[in-house]
Amino acid sequence: MIGYWRGNNTYGYVLIESTNKPYDNFNVPFRLPYDRDDKFTGRKDILGELDEKLMKSSGEPRRSTLVLYGTGGVGKTAISIEYAITRRSAFSSIFWIDCSSQLDTRRSFRYAAKRLVRHYERKYQPGVANYTEIAAKLHLSGLVDSNGFVSEDYKDSGQIVDAVREWLENEHNQRWLLVFDNCDDIASFRVQDFFPQCPHGSILVTSRRRDFDRSLRSIEVDDMSMDDALQMLKAIANLPEEYFLAGTALQDLCYISTSANIQRRNKYSHETAV
Repeated sequence: MIGYWRGNNTYGYVLIESTNKPYDNFNVPFRLPYDRDDKFTGRKDILGELDEKLMKSSGEPRRSTLVLYGTGGVGKTAISIEYAITRRSAFSSIFWIDCSSQLDTRRSFRYAAKRLVRHYERKYQPGVANYTEIAAKLHLSGLVDSNGFVSEDYKDSGQIVDAVREWLENEHNQRWLLVFDNCDDIASFRVQDFFPQCPHGSILVTSRRRDFDRSLRSIEVDDMSMDDALQMLKAIANLPEEYFLAGTALQDLCYISTSANIQRRNKYSHETAV
């Protein structure tokens, strides 16, 4: 049984009773394809709304799905990164799915499968992991080699996606968060087809499309406020305070140069070693 707690800017769950079955351990070590932006500023209203919509309290399990939409570069991905990193203790596992294309989506699921294999190999002594057993438990039989590497063959990607979804759909695995990022191409493929089919878990979607899925709850992400943009520029530029006084040209520039022009994203790589 899991008990939920929330304090001042802290979030998490308490394990009330556990099991010794190694494959019932759904607490996957945290990893994202991005580092945290230490210059991230503001957006407290959106982060608070994400808390309200995505975090579970006691009671019956329920699926929570929310879409962040807005123009390109407005900060949807940056908000999602900040949320995932600062709230990671509230979720047993977090997986980041790049949906720039269907191929990228499938690659992200392969990376998720790779993380699961690495997670369960820890139940063995170093150097003696039984990858045949791990693959069977994860419904990846024949797709994991003797060194624990998951198949990169595109023809296997469907089975890999299904295996990760089945792991997420397990009725005992209810506290995960999936971030489906860059869901802008709604003509070529349906990102929703990659959603786990279960009544539990949390899904956060980012998209430029207001019409991504009108059946889902959504939050529009606008440009940063003047105050937030100034605070970010202060953190980055390291200039004297007088440069930021009201009415200065720099303040006007700050208003124009919102988060899309200020924030630096780290290079994305799904093949980060685990």
